[in-house]
Amino acid sequence: MLVMLNQLLQVGSVSVVARRLRVSQPTVSRGLARLREIFDDPLFIRTNQGLQRRQRAEELLEPLSEWLGNADALFEPKIFDPGALEKSFRISATDSGLAAIFSLVHARLAALAPHARVDIQFYSDNVANRLASGQTDFVISGYLPDDRTAYSRRLMAETSVCVIRRDHPLLALSGGIDLGAYLDYPHVNVTVGDEGVDPLSSLLALQQVERKIVATIPFFFGVGAFLYDMDAIATVPGRVADQLCLDPRLAQLPAPAEIPGYDYWLLWHERIRRDPSTAWFVDLVADICRSGHA
Repeated sequence: MLVMLNQLLQVGSVSVVARRLRVSQPTVSRGLARLREIFDDPLFIRTNQGLQRRQRAEELLEPLSEWLGNADALFEPKIFDPGALEKSFRISATDSGLAAIFSLVHARLAALAPHARVDIQFYSDNVANRLASGQTDFVISGYLPDDRTAYSRRLMAETSVCVIRRDHPLLALSGGIDLGAYLDYPHVNVTVGDEGVDPLSSLLALQQVERKIVATIPFFFGVGAFLYDMDAIATVPGRVADQLCLDPRLAQLPAPAEIPGYDYWLLWHERIRRDPSTAWFVDLVADICRSGHA
């Protein structure tokens, strides 16, 4: 009815409005009669030039047009502009995930969304609950959680690498190290998350072997201090090893074949799935990781 009234106010012709709305003229005439009842006013005067607006109709013209315009906007998809985005992306990640992913992403993110920010949170083992509760927006993880409410996008592959001191005896071996040689030496172990999950020990337990662990720490980038003066091994992600071995006192070797690499995943929840900034951020991170540069 209001659309019909707006058309009548604009063109002042029952026949023209009927054509525009693809209805019969009697339908428009009945609608006009009903509108006169609703507003308790004739609204128009019939003239040789068509319907002339009365005072009440003049008063309705602007607010009705504005109201219908606002109503149409409800059904139009909002254009997303990252340059105008003002929000914080809360991301849970290990130090290795942070180094692998955000060493590539942060500069591009800042350039495209200069008013947005990233808040990095300590990696939590309770991924599903933190995503569902809104404590965390995204998780960078080395494994996929067993939770159907989490959406995921694969980012990149990662290798497993042994970091040792520069004059470690293992460097004298040709052809890399096998599992036996790997287990002959002490190890600096790295746990993941606030509950100290130990994925490498769990993996080796499936093969019925275990390492002699001389130190356990919660950060991959902290292993160097334990390696300089002893023949220990730290098994870390390949990108972490590359950075650690910028220190001339350290070297790296491929891990034994029994210790495979893994994939990095970006996880998020149904709670934010329909937010345009979510799709934009996921695509940005995935595209940069896929190309390997910002």
